[in-house]
Amino acid sequence: MKPARGTNPDKDSPAGLRDVLARTQAYVSKDGPMVSVIVPTFNRLDLLPEALNSILQQTWQDFEIIVVNDGGTSVAGVVAGLDAQARITCLTLPVHRGVAAARNAGLQAARGTYVAFLDDDDIFLSNHLETLVQFLETRPETVAYTDAYCAVQEPLAAGGCGVVSRTVPYSADWDAERILYENFVPTLCFMFKRIYLATVGDFDETLTTHEDWDLWIRLSQRYTMQHIKQTTCEFRRRKDGQSMTYAQLPDFARTRKIIYESYYPLAQDKPHVLKRQRENLVADLRASGPNHRSWPNHVIQELLGKKLRGYVRKCLTAASRWF
Repeated sequence: MKPARGTNPDKDSPAGLRDVLARTQAYVSKDGPMVSVIVPTFNRLDLLPEALNSILQQTWQDFEIIVVNDGGTSVAGVVAGLDAQARITCLTLPVHRGVAAARNAGLQAARGTYVAFLDDDDIFLSNHLETLVQFLETRPETVAYTDAYCAVQEPLAAGGCGVVSRTVPYSADWDAERILYENFVPTLCFMFKRIYLATVGDFDETLTTHEDWDLWIRLSQRYTMQHIKQTTCEFRRRKDGQSMTYAQLPDFARTRKIIYESYYPLAQDKPHVLKRQRENLVADLRASGPNHRSWPNHVIQELLGKKLRGYVRKCLTAASRWF
């Protein structure tokens, strides 16, 4: 359940109050642990154990893990082998519905005061939960996030993948304007009170990508966003093609356009933000290389809209040497 994207419902109005009260019922305290960690997974049985072990080895031990199998191969055996203390709940969606739906299913089952998120190919460092919980416990009405390593992996001759480099590509204090043109904090860095979702809504299941970005914008309209400049987690990027592919680029571009349109009321009087949005839309087409020429016309129209379509076509014609 979530408010309409791009809106900021008035919880003091009769309709707004009824909506908030109805959604609050799903997120009231259930006498659970301090933290619920939501782990969506889909056909990555080889990677899931490392992700789960990184949670089980936390210095902060008051947590539960909600694994949501998004319609893939059964993970029951993997979970059973790691769940000696009965701290892992395993849910299975009957069909593959995408990461937003998987996270929402986990949130509905969660009992923790706070929620955190970890994808099945990423890891928490041992102090991740402790760092965030201790920070948030003294700061009401706050959403907190840490920094994350980006570990670039490549296939090994003996099998599997090895890390060839680690960087911290994102480390920035919250910027209310920047979030309107780019998503600059990875999902696994965040923690916030589960009850906040009663006000802002959960992940938008109509967004097949950028569903996290949409939620951060909605949270930032209600709560204080605080950056902890400490690296406590790690997300992975593969050199074997398992990261973003050309096939995904049109969808990233499509959902970026949806985010821009949805939150235009927040950006309309900010020329710098609008300029960066336009530049990012152009970059989406440029990043697709020669593939942009094979995009169906309706995709181009949906991505750019009437005002930008002609401008970007001119840019692509003038810059054809790029391709």
